[in-house]
Amino acid sequence: MQPEPQIVKLLVANGLRPAEARTLACWNEDDDELTQLDMENIAGLRQPEVSLAVCEMRRRGWLRQIAKRKPERGAPVKVYTLAIPMRDIVREIVAERTREIDQAQELTVQLLQAVA
Repeated sequence: MQPEPQIVKLLVANGLRPAEARTLACWNEDDDELTQLDMENIAGLRQPEVSLAVCEMRRRGWLRQIAKRKPERGAPVKVYTLAIPMRDIVREIVAERTREIDQAQELTVQLLQAVA
């Protein structure tokens, strides 16, 4: 297994689950289109881990699912793209983390006041 990219380490340190961070890091460009199999191969994750990560990222509004028809017969292939630019996703993560830190800080202040 290859070492974790820096972006994955930073995403995990800022509150994302490891599978979500590794899946999100699959996108090099905001307009990349990836299948679930692409994400599994790039991230080095198993299908259930990628499925759960994709589900959470779609819930947050970060991914868009598109059904693309293959030229041959068969069911359409599900392709995923970023619904918003990576820069905006990172801003959301930072804002959420900042709120958590502010709340924790407020609770420590309240604790100090309770024993004063």
